[in-house]
Amino acid sequence: MRKLFIPIALFLFSVSSSTIAQTDTTSTDIEESLENVLEETTDESEDNFLYDEFENLTKHPIDLNTCSAEDLLQVPILDLSDANLIIEHRKKFGMFISSSELFSVEKLDAEKVRKLLPFVFAEQTSFKNAEIEKPEAVFTSFLRDVNFDYRSRIISDLQPRAGFLDDKYQGNKIKFYNRGIFEFDNTYQLSFLTEKDAGEKSLNDFTSYSLSAKKLGDFSSIVIGDFIIEFGNGLALWSPYASAKSADIGFVTRQRDKNIIPYKSTDENNFFRGAAIQYDWYPLSFSLYASNNYFDASIDSIRNVISSMPIDGYHRTETEYDKKKSAKEQFLGGRVDYSISNSLQLSGLYYTSTYSLPLETSSAAKGKIFSHSSVAYSYLPDGKAGTQSSFIASGEFSFNGISVAQLHSLQKTFSRNFSYVFSVRSYPRNYYSLHGRAFAENPYDLQNEVGIYNGILLNTRFGKISFYYDQFMFPAGTSSTPLSSKGNEMLLSFSTRVLKNLETTIRYKNEKKDVVLTGDEVKEFSERFRQQFRFETIFPVSPKLQLKNRVEYNSYALKKNAYREKGWLFFQDVKYKLQQNISLYGRVIFFKTDSFNSAIYEFENDLPGVMSNLAMYSEGFRWYFLVKVKFLNRFNLSFKYSETTKPKEKSLSSGTSEIFSNFDNNFHLQFDLAL
Repeated sequence: MRKLFIPIALFLFSVSSSTIAQTDTTSTDIEESLENVLEETTDESEDNFLYDEFENLTKHPIDLNTCSAEDLLQVPILDLSDANLIIEHRKKFGMFISSSELFSVEKLDAEKVRKLLPFVFAEQTSFKNAEIEKPEAVFTSFLRDVNFDYRSRIISDLQPRAGFLDDKYQGNKIKFYNRGIFEFDNTYQLSFLTEKDAGEKSLNDFTSYSLSAKKLGDFSSIVIGDFIIEFGNGLALWSPYASAKSADIGFVTRQRDKNIIPYKSTDENNFFRGAAIQYDWYPLSFSLYASNNYFDASIDSIRNVISSMPIDGYHRTETEYDKKKSAKEQFLGGRVDYSISNSLQLSGLYYTSTYSLPLETSSAAKGKIFSHSSVAYSYLPDGKAGTQSSFIASGEFSFNGISVAQLHSLQKTFSRNFSYVFSVRSYPRNYYSLHGRAFAENPYDLQNEVGIYNGILLNTRFGKISFYYDQFMFPAGTSSTPLSSKGNEMLLSFSTRVLKNLETTIRYKNEKKDVVLTGDEVKEFSERFRQQFRFETIFPVSPKLQLKNRVEYNSYALKKNAYREKGWLFFQDVKYKLQQNISLYGRVIFFKTDSFNSAIYEFENDLPGVMSNLAMYSEGFRWYFLVKVKFLNRFNLSFKYSETTKPKEKSLSSGTSEIFSNFDNNFHLQFDLAL
């Protein structure tokens, strides 16, 4: 099977050589833009909602001639000072002629502009003579306003896993994914999605669909079918993706809720199914939500309660299949927004959730009916008239009927070269949020935490410095941690250009946290220390060839028993544009760690829409190559092959996912069609 990729690569080359197209770098730029946001996470999921959001932004880019600073902050690579530079340039020199004019914006980094281009455009006024212009045929006009995007993907391990060998998995080992999005006049959208995980029997084990309209008179958004809701800072309602600490220091303050979003992702249990509507009556806006959705659950038949709510979406074995859609949530809610001078927005939210059976899970939420009330605010000067936005601020108070949680964030830009970020959070021990995802040590468990976050962005003549220091405390004991505990985390990153085309990054991260050591008879506290050192270079050898390498060292220690571990990783990355319509990517990774405790996460290039953030641990090496081909200006074909080898291991993974060898390889194949 290792030879499988050779004829496929030759086929891709022969097909692309006979076609004419432009280089499609959009997916690559999205990955580069999101890497600083996501690479510090420990989530190994292949499907990432945030990728879908920014891919959608490339299809509906921001107009440089009408946007505000807040609009520009939707792009993950931009901070407040960058957005201000663009707005000030427009004020001084007039409307942008094209997006390429961004390269002439004074003090705006050229590399940042390159990554920004897929997300923006410059709308130009047409000066055609109406008397000479011929009327457009109705059918031609219809086709011009219609867009259809289709994506089909298969992912498969080439080595058999225990679940297949033992006949515990009901289906085959191929993961199928299909998604179609039909748009008309940038107003109406119909989407559908089906997915089958490896080991599942049905090709449409998960199905999602939605019909939506936007800017339809005074109705800014209408969705029927599947949707998600974002409100405030995420304490009560947010998308499946949670804000986390990262090398992108300002990301915590830049997030802005999008209210109602048609759902087009593959998280099978964290969305709503029903209808949602937003009506604008300036300066007020009213939103209503209604959902009646089934979700996966384990039912305790003796007590007749929901004992757990698995979120992995797997239905491979008979036990997993029995949990599929076995419980239901009825959700009703509403929201009111009040805008003041396009800069300050105040928002209020209320919702109730009623479950088909009482919840008796390990979380703090107990019962059958739950309600949340939230008040949120956000401030960012409009900037359309060129006003310099010196700071942005946002916050939320959320009440679950028992206690109030709060989160407040501020970013102050003192100059083009210096910005300060501050955030404070307080989540009481008896607070819980069924649909919240917010900034926290554990973004999916918003309770029993108090924290203060400080960050600095500094541009110097020598390079760019990013720094954050986060202090957190868990005031009350829990079932797993009987006493209060605390910790802190800091990250320092320095990026510079030693040579004109050689970008170098040095990063240091330190974390100290109280943890519980479980022995044979007792539990005891210990301080856990983690340290990470990283050195990375990016070197564009030519317009077609770019090299990137990284060396990273980890250490892990427990003070109580003086236990210590270490690990290191090295990779060499190559990106090469073989032709205008062919892009090749490759990476070789060597790693060695004492155990999973000292694992090093490695963020990879993958198929468009897939984010790979893999934990490298034990001793071994990994390599992959990725081919992306665009032909006929409508079709995109992507193929990835990867191998991981751990010579000193007899098997990989565990349980039903175990591979009875030290070698793991797989392939990803995707087809994209845009009409």
